[in-house]
Amino acid sequence: MPKNNNYYTFVKDIVIDTHNVLKRINESKLLILNKVWPDSLVFPKARTACVNICGNTLLNQENIDDAENQKLCWIAQRLQESMPRRQKFKLYTRLSFIRSQFTVQVQRVELKADTLLLTVLASFEKVDLNTTSIQLTKGYPYLPSSPCINSLRYNCKQNVELFRQIVKLNAPNLTSLTVYNCPRQHISYLVQDDDGYPITYPKLEMLDLCIHLVASIGNACKTDKQVALFPTLKYLKLSSAYAFADDTLFRGNSGTLEYLHIAVDFEFIKLLQDYSVFGSDKYQKLRCVISEKSYGINRRRLDNDEFFRFTFGLLSPATHTISLKDYGNLQPSINIISTCPYLDNLQVLDMKYTILGLSDMCDLIRLLPNLTDLCCTPGEVAVDFSGNEQADLSSYFSSIYYPLSKRLKCWVLPDPGSIHVELTAVTAIILTILCPSFTFAAVAIGKRKAYHEALCNLISSEPYSKYSDQLQCLFNKE
Repeated sequence: MPKNNNYYTFVKDIVIDTHNVLKRINESKLLILNKVWPDSLVFPKARTACVNICGNTLLNQENIDDAENQKLCWIAQRLQESMPRRQKFKLYTRLSFIRSQFTVQVQRVELKADTLLLTVLASFEKVDLNTTSIQLTKGYPYLPSSPCINSLRYNCKQNVELFRQIVKLNAPNLTSLTVYNCPRQHISYLVQDDDGYPITYPKLEMLDLCIHLVASIGNACKTDKQVALFPTLKYLKLSSAYAFADDTLFRGNSGTLEYLHIAVDFEFIKLLQDYSVFGSDKYQKLRCVISEKSYGINRRRLDNDEFFRFTFGLLSPATHTISLKDYGNLQPSINIISTCPYLDNLQVLDMKYTILGLSDMCDLIRLLPNLTDLCCTPGEVAVDFSGNEQADLSSYFSSIYYPLSKRLKCWVLPDPGSIHVELTAVTAIILTILCPSFTFAAVAIGKRKAYHEALCNLISSEPYSKYSDQLQCLFNKE
């Protein structure tokens, strides 16, 4: 601690870990807390408050009283008074109770723990709630509406009622919403109130949903087709299978959406086609597309051709980045990709689970004249230089490939466990020769030493030695 005792002027984050917070606290302990954190102590630069409620507390009829509330009220009051520039509030509960016969009282105390701390939320802009251990009674006055709250992250694995209240009260002001561990049968709370009326998000720009598929497709949510619930959405991430029976999430935002991350299966593609979601070049501002195969329960999986045809079909004039994910082995069809529009605009192609031989890699790069960054795993080189050690490789490839690309700069190798070091080195060398701007092969640190040794051995031998000066770039920027 600095001698001038002004350390608090540099504090940006306040973390409070309330170990065994529900145990009885007497007045003397509270007086000690007041001395440690007096009323006059202010953290002028503190923006984030993180409160962890944890502990393993034995509750019985004798020790259930308001003592724990006194400490929680004290924490809430201090947070408000000492953080004049507060922005983000994080609340994590990891309460572990040894439940006795007094179950009703135990649940009441659980509710108090979060309810009192949530009184500070009204003045924070960003809220992160991870309350997996809290049960809430329907209709409990839990979270007030606040015009200050514009960003919310919420884990609603067990506390669906709080999720219902949060979105209903704060939807008009939210610009960013992340919801994870949401059971599918409750996703309707995101878009409808108790009476079935739509909930709109007029300012929401970022929506990140992770749904638990515990219900059948027949229970999927459907909303009034005349209402655009997310008219200003720019960022949409769906890291699980689509949970709606219509185009709810895509309605009315074709002119704003810039980033799309979706899990794809056959049913989802059919739904998008039925509602003409991506037809007629609607999403003209879509800049980045991340598409991954979905493996949901009782859902038909896509084959590789269907997956590539759909994903590359999402390209718009503004799209510069595409990422394809499948935890199997993706095998792209060059013929399918070649028929897709706007290939000239693509700059970054991430296919980290795809193994591409040199011939396929060259064919793919040639389809994408403005590609600067490629991520894939090297496959068979299929070029035999034996008996032709003096060959000029530029001439060797000139009839088919050279120059392959004038813009390709970087090749990223994703998984060190699947990398064949010599294949990687040969491919990197040939890309450097065929692409005048190529300067960098990004290899994981665990394979870097072996990769450099393979490069040195190859560059010192024919037919690569004549390119040794040009190939030195492969050792730089690592």
